[in-house]
Amino acid sequence: MSDAGICPITGECMTDPVIDRCGHSFERTAILRWLLQHGRHTCPVGREPLEIEDLIPNLALRDMLSDREQNRFRLEFSYSPDNYGSIELSMPYTLQVMITNLGKAALTEDVIELLQDSYHEHCSMAVPAVAGMQKTSLMFSVSVRGRRLAQDLPERFQLKYGGMKIGCRTDMTLFTGSVCHRRPKHTRKFNVLVYGLGGAGKSSLICKFASLLSDECRPDVSFAPVGAGDRHVTKRLVRYALPGTNIDIWDTWGFSGENYQDNTLSHIFEGRLPSNWQMSDMIAARCKDLAHGESTKHERRSHAAILVIEYNWLKSMECADSVRAQFRHFTGLAPVIVVNKIDQAAVSWRDPDSGFKLEKLRKEVAEVCQVNPNSVFLNVNYVIETARDPLLDRQALMILDEVVARAARFEAQHGSPTAVLPHDSKTGSETTAYEW
Repeated sequence: MSDAGICPITGECMTDPVIDRCGHSFERTAILRWLLQHGRHTCPVGREPLEIEDLIPNLALRDMLSDREQNRFRLEFSYSPDNYGSIELSMPYTLQVMITNLGKAALTEDVIELLQDSYHEHCSMAVPAVAGMQKTSLMFSVSVRGRRLAQDLPERFQLKYGGMKIGCRTDMTLFTGSVCHRRPKHTRKFNVLVYGLGGAGKSSLICKFASLLSDECRPDVSFAPVGAGDRHVTKRLVRYALPGTNIDIWDTWGFSGENYQDNTLSHIFEGRLPSNWQMSDMIAARCKDLAHGESTKHERRSHAAILVIEYNWLKSMECADSVRAQFRHFTGLAPVIVVNKIDQAAVSWRDPDSGFKLEKLRKEVAEVCQVNPNSVFLNVNYVIETARDPLLDRQALMILDEVVARAARFEAQHGSPTAVLPHDSKTGSETTAYEW
């Protein structure tokens, strides 16, 4: 707390300040005791002559102290987090949070105590010199259960204290733990279909989800094989079980305009095709093999979908828009749209001040694809990073949260599909490689 609110006699915060002719302020009871009980007639600070008649109430200081007291223990976040989202923490979840003030001055000890009291966690403090200015960085190690702290913490917030608003930013340096979600009522797991053009980064996005849910400090870039363009290794329909969740991610062959014949995508959406299905095979020629899975297709039916496009395609949105149109034609399901590789944009996506430009980019994609902007997510996958990145993990968490919420709504709206009786005929010789 600044010296302006401290009585020079008691050393404590004043509640009823008075001021003398020289501009010195005192707590009323303290200065009266100084003058009357001790028989003094001088100012305790400047030693100038001082009588009781020289004291007048310091109304300006009293108002400032009153406002400071009212705001002493209040944090004002830039938004109100949604406490009823679909992602919840299933076990104690360790999270390192670094809070750095954006102003020129270091945070005072009172403000640090305020942050400690707010988070009810141990806090270690460091005061590094930044560009010749003193700033305060606070590192929290938070272990939480049943709270969505990882997503609820805003990137920037205002700390209101002492009649002033202090701008702060939050960086999460590491996620560890396990994430669960609403359990499906009619199937064992939610099925999420990932679709897009070849080389858009579909498999890399799946790896990013796996990294988010991992306890490792290094990103998991091998969870799903990745490639690029025509060399894309995903030419089969592959199911990946996200660790610690009730979510199955289905990775598909990148759309090229020549593949996905024979209503393949529609069959995938309806759950008629198994994992490990070679997507170049014609369904009509393998209908006897597929008959084996008719009785369990409801377990593989897609509950939500992610359409992955690349930032560079935004310069010519016809390609990405045609993919979206194809997808809705086959499935009737509006996907979550993930725009990959935004690090290739002209704006710095890590800069907190670039939020307006990124939001403009997101709205442009939504307008072209004719979807709500809330359906569009800007994303950067792990590629060459050797350590987990809090901003990348935050992106993955937000995408996964929206996808699971949509999956739960889809199941609630469509209910339990009618199961089909098992087929009596024998399956073909190659169906043993399939995973029903």
